[in-house]
Amino acid sequence: VEKIKGFYIHTMMRGTLASLGLLLCCALAAGTPGGQGPPNACPVPRCPRNPSGECGGAAAGTCGDETKDGCAVKACTCKSGYKGGGARSCMSEADLAAGNEKKKDEAAAGKQRDEQEKKEKDQCPDLAMAVLCPMKEDFPNATRGTCVESFNDCFAGNQTLIDSYKSKRESACETGKHFCDKGGTCVPDKTPCPTVKRDCPAAKPLRCLSDWSCQTAVASCPTGTQCTSGAKQTLCPDGLTCAVNKKGCAKLMSWEGCPAGMQACAQMDGVCAANATMCEKRTGCATGSFFCRHKRDADGNLEIDAGTKFPVAVCEAATSSTCTGKKPGKGREPESVVKEMRASKGEKLQATDSSGRLAVVIEMLMANAFTAADGSSTAVNFTIGSVADSIVQNGGLGSYYASGAIMSAVLVIEPSQEVVVNDGFLIQLPIETVGGEECAKIVANIAILTIHDVNDLDASPEIVAVCTAGTMADGTTCTCNVNVTAFSAFAAVDYSVDPSQQLVVESGNTAADGVDATTTTPFSAGVHINPLWWITLGSFLLALTISR
Repeated sequence: VEKIKGFYIHTMMRGTLASLGLLLCCALAAGTPGGQGPPNACPVPRCPRNPSGECGGAAAGTCGDETKDGCAVKACTCKSGYKGGGARSCMSEADLAAGNEKKKDEAAAGKQRDEQEKKEKDQCPDLAMAVLCPMKEDFPNATRGTCVESFNDCFAGNQTLIDSYKSKRESACETGKHFCDKGGTCVPDKTPCPTVKRDCPAAKPLRCLSDWSCQTAVASCPTGTQCTSGAKQTLCPDGLTCAVNKKGCAKLMSWEGCPAGMQACAQMDGVCAANATMCEKRTGCATGSFFCRHKRDADGNLEIDAGTKFPVAVCEAATSSTCTGKKPGKGREPESVVKEMRASKGEKLQATDSSGRLAVVIEMLMANAFTAADGSSTAVNFTIGSVADSIVQNGGLGSYYASGAIMSAVLVIEPSQEVVVNDGFLIQLPIETVGGEECAKIVANIAILTIHDVNDLDASPEIVAVCTAGTMADGTTCTCNVNVTAFSAFAAVDYSVDPSQQLVVESGNTAADGVDATTTTPFSAGVHINPLWWITLGSFLLALTISR
């Protein structure tokens, strides 16, 4: 067997065929990750971890087995003097206090970021001139408070000011913090700065590799780059910083839209490719047509193109209310919202998108759904926000983004202090505007992935649970419903798509025309393969061995 949806078996001796056949036949009953095969799968049980180890380390707590919603789960039991437990690691009083203080700093930085980005969008609505220059002495009088194309344009070509600014920001922040150009403040490491680049305008969809400017074609891009020395030869979107690669840039600053060297695909808003040919492959739609929805079979499974490995699309010549020309989740990103919540049954927090539609709903189904880890309060502020494209593209969800597997907006939910979730915390994410049986079949192929620290671009996602179907208050929007025990970033992923598959590169293109070289992460609970297929394969291998 050469390749089975992300599982590789390069060589097999004849004597092992029978064992493999029996293993595959019995995998469903045994509940192994690859064999249980969602739908209706439980996540792989994992002990909560922090930098000190499982459950905070041996001195802090122990990890044990529990049953939740019919699934086997791992939970922490904290030792004396430690707080937390359940789905969270155990923390000492000092670490807990430090964690709560960090959350306050991050919340303050997030609030400032949201305010800065709103101000910029209000004052600079034209995407061609979307950067608002700071009103600070570091910049020439002529550019202060004006709208320009790129942040480095705020210096009006004055190299003396640029050099002075670079030197100033290198020593501006204490250890554990980094400097943000927008706002000119220091924020905790791994806390994103305000966006330094927004989407390119439709008339200029290409982001130039040389300077991050927006152009109609590569021929219009400037040549050369200022990043020519050492290992850091990739220019970042502020036009000033050099990094090892785009991921290195994303660790320092955030952007919306496509990265440098890629163009926005007109067929499907939210998808990037190197050129028009690759746009057709990534979106599944010919140039001049628009993405409406993914093609699914009678059981709700995505149909996958055998050549490109991307989902097959249904496309039309014009956009409409039922054919938006947007990738799933695009335009459904939640506007930032903060609400004080108490652990009371029926308590809700919901966020809307820029059009006023519900983007996510959180509801407590039981009393005492959560408690503050330090026992200090019965009320906790919860924040819902969106995640920058740069983080989605370069972080743990990058391979899912590149393969077209993400079926929702990527969002982050964060409490203002460390909490322990006891039970009954429901999240509803919109998937597609369909209802009834069709919704249930689609959602049965979708699971929620989470990354506990979305700003840690080296962190890997984990499965929360396979979705159950629901409906938003409008009565038509299909939702993925899951019960969560911890908070961070969430995304709905269709496991019919295998993110470990690479886009086929045709003659005339280079490997760079696909996706940036990243380590792909197979679906953490096992790639979706129909259980009957496993049994059939196992029976075949067993029969083959007997016949020989």
